[in-house]
Amino acid sequence: RAIQTPTRGIGGVALEEFNTYCELVEEHHSQTVGHLSQPPPSPLDVLLSLSSRETIPDNGNGMPPPGDAMSTRAINRFIPFSSQMRNLRSSAKRETVSGLLSTIIDTLDLKTHFDSISKTSGEFEDRWGNVMELCQASERYSDDGPAAAVISNNEDASNAADMEGSTENVDKSTIIETPLGNFLDDVALLTDMGDNSDLNNSPALVTNLMT
Repeated sequence: RAIQTPTRGIGGVALEEFNTYCELVEEHHSQTVGHLSQPPPSPLDVLLSLSSRETIPDNGNGMPPPGDAMSTRAINRFIPFSSQMRNLRSSAKRETVSGLLSTIIDTLDLKTHFDSISKTSGEFEDRWGNVMELCQASERYSDDGPAAAVISNNEDASNAADMEGSTENVDKSTIIETPLGNFLDDVALLTDMGDNSDLNNSPALVTNLMT
């Protein structure tokens, strides 16, 4: 919602239908390939599958079609968003952090968006200045390779994590790092733990990014 992407069409009803579909996919997974100790598809996997049915591996058992849980209207609203996120994820595998940020800014037309939500030219300049500050900070990671590339001193971890960014076969005690993850860690300001009424009063960590 912060970057108004997608611009319209995906509201509470569509999100509820999508969440129901995610649950349906997870249930199907547990009944067909769950015994193989494969992790269930993530919501991102499900989202990307809407623009390509090849996204979710089905082990030959097929996957429930989106229409089993989502209306045609909701599916049609999600498909462009799915395609957009697919392209950005693909860019993260090829481009440096700096290049990825530039692609995101251009793809989502963020400059126009920030201009439209700013009440004054000064407010817009502050917003855009923050974006440029992020871009400048990202340049220090340019020598680390693609944004989604795995960085690790552990050779076994590097070999286990493939170009898709999969870490399911990596020793859980191994910390997997990527240039994008390191960048987000470095620009994030972590607040103190506190009670959050939205999470049933359970302790929660809140992260505020520069922009």
